[in-house]
Amino acid sequence: MGNFLHSDQGGAADFNCNAEATAIKDCLAAQKDQAKCTVAVKDLYQCCAAMWLSLARTGKAPKDVNDYYCPLPPELQALLRK
Repeated sequence: MGNFLHSDQGGAADFNCNAEATAIKDCLAAQKDQAKCTVAVKDLYQCCAAMWLSLARTGKAPKDVNDYYCPLPPELQALLRK
């Protein structure tokens, strides 16, 4: 799993799952088979789960976050159960 927790903004933790999303894109380009990229997908979901948990602890709602890579918490929970 990538290092998605960054603390370079005045000490505040800022999540960025871009590396995990890029890993999926790269895997699909190389493999041409989605089934071979499940590890990369699970890494993204784990990053997203950590991001949403961190945001919940700070009181931010999902609607307040501009994230293009992560499913919203209800969808993410369902995906993680698979």
